[in-house]
Amino acid sequence: MNLLPTCLFLLIACAGAVEPVQLPLEVGTLKMRDGKVYEGAKIIGQDAVGVKVMHTGGTARIAYEKLPKDLAARFPRDNQAAKKLLEKEAKAEAVHDRTVDKALAKEAEEEKVNEAEENSPLEGLPDAQGDNPAKILVLESYISRLASGVADAKAKVTDARARAAGYRQAASTVVTRQDSMGNIYTVDSGNSSKLRKANYHDRRADKQEAKIRQAEHLIASARAKIDLLEKAR
Repeated sequence: MNLLPTCLFLLIACAGAVEPVQLPLEVGTLKMRDGKVYEGAKIIGQDAVGVKVMHTGGTARIAYEKLPKDLAARFPRDNQAAKKLLEKEAKAEAVHDRTVDKALAKEAEEEKVNEAEENSPLEGLPDAQGDNPAKILVLESYISRLASGVADAKAKVTDARARAAGYRQAASTVVTRQDSMGNIYTVDSGNSSKLRKANYHDRRADKQEAKIRQAEHLIASARAKIDLLEKAR
């Protein structure tokens, strides 16, 4: 048996073999085929669709088709696995969207209640009747009601700011898609509805903070009246 042709074939195959990628892989400046550039790039993971990259601006999932050809060639490809993964992610995204839609509908009902509460005026200083001790009791009860309202308003501010931050963070996402030719690509998906929700909750917080300031002013005025009444006893 002549082993020479077999040996030559193995040598050629080894010479053309792609060096396996060891992750994490420091890349530095990573220029994509579409011209986009990531600075300080490091590939930290991969799946059937593409690679996960950390860079100076954050993280990104980049489809193999967008990587430089020499870098993309170092990763094994399985189009069927990529298709299945994209289908799975699309289903998960649809479920997530339905969940978000239900949450938004619930929040729409909450908004009606919130608007009514936030637009209602605060109770003004009472016109207490009777002798000075009786007037003081009325004012102290008034202060207690306002202080309870301030504590409630502060909790609403915390909740509203947290919701605003959550919606604003979720408003911009990178979504991986597959076109009719089977090409995989990513798009930046901005959600204007979530941004509107974020702005709404920030306005809620602003209104509550304004009410807190107003209530604290009324409490100070009531305490000043109590001081006068106590001195006059």
